[in-house]
Amino acid sequence: MLFRSVLSIISDGYQIVDIDSLSLKVNGLIEAVNANISGTLSIGNLNTNNLNVSGTSSFADTITCKSINAGTNSLTCGNLLCSEIADDFKTIYTSGITIKTPIDPILSYSNNNPIINTNNFTYGNKYFSSTNIWLTRIGLLTSLFIGQPVIVNVWDSLNTVVFQSVITITDYTTGSYTYIRVPRIFFGVGQSFTVGFFTVSIFTGSTAATFDTNYFSNVIAVQSTTNPPNIVFPNSILLNPGTIGNSIMIQVENNNVPCTINSNGLINSTFINNANTFINTGSATIGSLTTTTSNMVNINCTNATISNLTCVSSTTTNATTTDFDGKYSIKAKSGDVLEISFLESKKSITVGAATNYNVELKQELKEVVITAYGIARETKKLAYATQKVQAKELMQAAPVNPVTALAGKVSGLNIITKNNGVNPSTSIILRGYKGITGDNSALIVIDGIIQSGTALNSLSPNDIESINVLKGASATALYGSQGRNGALIVTTKQGSKETGLSVEFNSSYTVEKIKYFPELQTTFGPGFNNEYDPYENTSWGPRFDGVPRRVGPILNDGSYQLLPYQAIPDNRKDFFVDGITKINTIALSGGDEKSTFYFSAQRSDVTGITPKDEYVKNNFRLNASRTSGKFKISTGVSFFNDKSNVAGDGGYQTRPLYWSIINTPANIPLTSYKDWRNNKFATPEGYFNEYYQNPYMLIDIARNRSTSNRLFSNVKFNYEFTKWFSAAYSLSGTFFNSYAKNTRDAVTYNPVLAPTRTDANTVASVAEGTSTNTRITSDLVLTFKRELFKDVKGTLILGNALYTYKENNLNVGGNDLFVPGLYNPSVRTGELTGGSSAFQERRVGNFADLTLDISTFLSLNGAYRLDRSSTLNDSYDFYTYGASLSMLDAIPSIKGDIMSFWKINGSYSKTGYAPGIGFINETYATPAGFPFGDIVGLAAPTNGASANFSPSFTKSYEFGTELGMFNNRLNIKANYFNTTTDNEFLTSSTSYASGLAALRLNSGSMESKGIELDVNGSIIRNDNFEWKLGVNLSKIKSEVLSLSDGADRLQTGLATSEVGVFAQVGESFPSLYGTAYTRDAEGHIMLNADGDPIVSSELKFLGNTTPDLIMGFNTSVRYKQFTLSAVADYKTGHKYYNNLVDALEFTGSTQHSASAGREPFVFPNSVYEYTPGVWSENTNITTSNGGFDFWTGTYNAIKENYVVDATTLKLREVALSYELPSKYLDKTFIKGVNLGFVARNIIMLRSAQNKYTDPEFTNDSQQVTGFGTQSQLPPTASYGFKLDVKF
Repeated sequence: MLFRSVLSIISDGYQIVDIDSLSLKVNGLIEAVNANISGTLSIGNLNTNNLNVSGTSSFADTITCKSINAGTNSLTCGNLLCSEIADDFKTIYTSGITIKTPIDPILSYSNNNPIINTNNFTYGNKYFSSTNIWLTRIGLLTSLFIGQPVIVNVWDSLNTVVFQSVITITDYTTGSYTYIRVPRIFFGVGQSFTVGFFTVSIFTGSTAATFDTNYFSNVIAVQSTTNPPNIVFPNSILLNPGTIGNSIMIQVENNNVPCTINSNGLINSTFINNANTFINTGSATIGSLTTTTSNMVNINCTNATISNLTCVSSTTTNATTTDFDGKYSIKAKSGDVLEISFLESKKSITVGAATNYNVELKQELKEVVITAYGIARETKKLAYATQKVQAKELMQAAPVNPVTALAGKVSGLNIITKNNGVNPSTSIILRGYKGITGDNSALIVIDGIIQSGTALNSLSPNDIESINVLKGASATALYGSQGRNGALIVTTKQGSKETGLSVEFNSSYTVEKIKYFPELQTTFGPGFNNEYDPYENTSWGPRFDGVPRRVGPILNDGSYQLLPYQAIPDNRKDFFVDGITKINTIALSGGDEKSTFYFSAQRSDVTGITPKDEYVKNNFRLNASRTSGKFKISTGVSFFNDKSNVAGDGGYQTRPLYWSIINTPANIPLTSYKDWRNNKFATPEGYFNEYYQNPYMLIDIARNRSTSNRLFSNVKFNYEFTKWFSAAYSLSGTFFNSYAKNTRDAVTYNPVLAPTRTDANTVASVAEGTSTNTRITSDLVLTFKRELFKDVKGTLILGNALYTYKENNLNVGGNDLFVPGLYNPSVRTGELTGGSSAFQERRVGNFADLTLDISTFLSLNGAYRLDRSSTLNDSYDFYTYGASLSMLDAIPSIKGDIMSFWKINGSYSKTGYAPGIGFINETYATPAGFPFGDIVGLAAPTNGASANFSPSFTKSYEFGTELGMFNNRLNIKANYFNTTTDNEFLTSSTSYASGLAALRLNSGSMESKGIELDVNGSIIRNDNFEWKLGVNLSKIKSEVLSLSDGADRLQTGLATSEVGVFAQVGESFPSLYGTAYTRDAEGHIMLNADGDPIVSSELKFLGNTTPDLIMGFNTSVRYKQFTLSAVADYKTGHKYYNNLVDALEFTGSTQHSASAGREPFVFPNSVYEYTPGVWSENTNITTSNGGFDFWTGTYNAIKENYVVDATTLKLREVALSYELPSKYLDKTFIKGVNLGFVARNIIMLRSAQNKYTDPEFTNDSQQVTGFGTQSQLPPTASYGFKLDVKF
């Protein structure tokens, strides 16, 4: 950052500070990648990689950086923690000690006339000075003598003694100060550490007199001169250059400790008009400044409080700074305008006859988060829970999809990855489910604009600056009904002012491998009823015995396959291949004094674990801004394009590809059938299976291709009319279109070669579809900020939001295409199929948000919004209110080394929700066969709609606390929330006598409640080693309170007549219900007269499908240039129904179907009816059958058998990176290189009951988990590397 021009702060997580050539005083922290300082800067703390100084600057506390290059300029700071300091650095003023790396020269310096001394340095050794060290204290010390023992302890920043030396006094002087001179302190070879402070003990005879901290400053000045130094204590003021006649009043409060004021630098003899020693509160008036350089005034006392505000006279260009209490003095005449400013707070006053002017300004840098409509709010003033994920956390494992990279990093956030194809779909659920039906996914907002739920999946992760998670309805109330489910506020990179051109290149290469495959039985081979069948895919044949047997048909030439009758390890798994993902990104950014820009281009190439599956994604983004006085315009344009080509459902049964693979018996060498066109045993006629086709053929003849494009454009205008009134207007448009084409080749069996297979002939077909949608948003936000009363400030935000959505869909298809290879519906022999649809939605909202800040400790907030939606034809309002109490501001005495931040917050909200498009309408469709000639007609609707609809309302409250301890090295957040949704939009079944099958209406309610806990700590932190550890936890329960018309159960997810996902009154939502065992009071399984389990007469509750406990774990360990990071999550308390295993029961592939050797067996934990009404433990009655009939009949009818514990512990991410030291790049045009190894999902521990798949997988058409299908591929893990280069 280049510090120049007018003071401004942009509070979006990074501080950008511009100052004029005079000075800037900041009592706080500035963080920057590069800090380039021209002019004069005085600041509390600075964290930066590189510091370039071309002026004289002062840092009251600590500078932490990698390198300093200052030429012949000077620098003043409290502590300097830096590994590289240029040898030509002229002057360093410091009240602390810098310990450098063993290979760097050491500085010898003082605070009066400091110099750099490298001549006396020996590489490999550590010492401060080649001659003497001067120590000082305040007041007089008696009983001093030369040769007196002195113990010097050196403490590091963790309060550990890292060095101790016993030396003797070689000289001393007395007066107002006592100076003690001792020999140099010598450090051993190769030692390197950061000094926290020094303590000194002086022995007087047999008694050791330790300097009290009230009299001895915990900092040491070191020099190689023979004159006692003038120690600069941490409290000092940097005066601005000025003209003759300007004067500055300095006031000091010192708690009864003697103080003196001294001047430093080239000054006129009249500079010090008053520089007295004083007690308690005193002042010194500094007279005329005759130089054009800055001057340092040193306040030599331990407890003086001096702060860093700048007061500039607008008419005379005089400047001064206030003390900690805000006291200031400046020379001005009547009519002059004084402009007082600090950060974004400014105020002007006109000098009149009075001599005292009191002005209120904010006095600290604030940690802010971006909330609804881009409004920046101070963290300590928020009445609700939020959590920010920075780009570094998001990108550490080089993800393709930023949504999957959020897993395990935010409490209350449940990321559901529905499958693991080349372009997996996801769901984002915050704080459980809010509604029984409808959309429960979180709102996605990118750069202040509402986007579709899939927009974040397609966004380039490299473009993201941060994602701020607004968890509750109180946080998103300004978004209206669209914000009911919480929101993810995504901020993309914008570029920085005055940084020149910066170029960054990122590349990653990862390999995806199957992590585990379903555990299937390998005891029995193909056949039926224990008899071998060479054509069968089911495995109900005899045991494997290794004897060669014929597989498949005997061909016309008399040949056939003769294969050993034995299981082949991984024969199904080996069908899959390693997937490859390559991502390359280039980004250019920069800016000048008034402009910023950011441009990026990214390409992602993905090949899947299914052979020939491919996915390509391209992202382009341009963000730019321009400022002119009080006016700012910013714009963002992004373009997304993707293409996919994947295997579709195929075969004459139109089954998913995975089903055809997993149905292959264990003895079949599946990979030998790749060449299905030329290998006679792999062709349709020669393939062994009579019922399913060769998977290698299916991936060629059944293809689903799609492409989509999304163009986003936004322009935003900001204007500051006055210091208390500003306006922002944004207009944006998102234009999306997609095209999909599914093709199926004809398969015609030769009746001579395969007469029994001609019933499996399929015709060529094509289905095409296009979809377009447009989103237009217009947002106007007016902001008023005023001081209402003393210590009461108000911020009022008024806004208007317009939203328009249009969608058009067109689908056509044709069967029995007669031109091979030409997939066009026009070349069909049958009827044209398809349809079209068009939707439109409009929303308008007006809102107000009022925040009252009472002093610095209490913030009250309230918001109101009135919405009108075309999907409801009615207006509805909602509101929120809350408070945040900063405990450390309310009770300052508790602030200290232990407690550095503490707030308590609470809020309540009532949010309205409108139904989806068409819910309140009864639709008429064209029946099949119409138009028939000239006859047209519409079918009467079978789903009716209530005549009276009203909004659904969600009421929620939350309260929590946030603590920062040990200088924010330990941070704790805890929240409790409760959400109740009433008047849901449900579909209820009706009597067929009414002429309707279902009726849509308002009814039902549901409650979600839970707790969230986030604990993050910096366990160890020093220059070379740092260990961070974080844990987050959320325990959530969603319960159905009521349904429509007194109903107890409603289907809400996938379901069959025997099992499904339902909403059940009094149970957790969503819930699994299915057929189950009939049990006695003790839980024993009751058997019928045949020895088989009795199937329940009705569906029973089998468990909830959403985890009630989610824990996330994240850690990072840095050692010098290496960083190792990892993220894991744990989910438990839920169940999973696996339809794949259910279906496999018919094929005889499940492990349990072979557990009893296909013989009748005594069913475990069972009882039988000994006499009517009397049940006894079963020890000898066996099942009616142990083969096909039992397992596909009785056992398969009980869906409880396929519901398993869904608990998982996943290691989501592991990344090891190495940052190349900057010294290797000094003479190159490269600014930084980072190389890393990355891995995702490499460990997944699951319940012993689950031997088949990832219980997180679910069907793409539903948000709820818990219902697995045959379409989901086996779970995978990925391994690879990444490279980041900055120019």
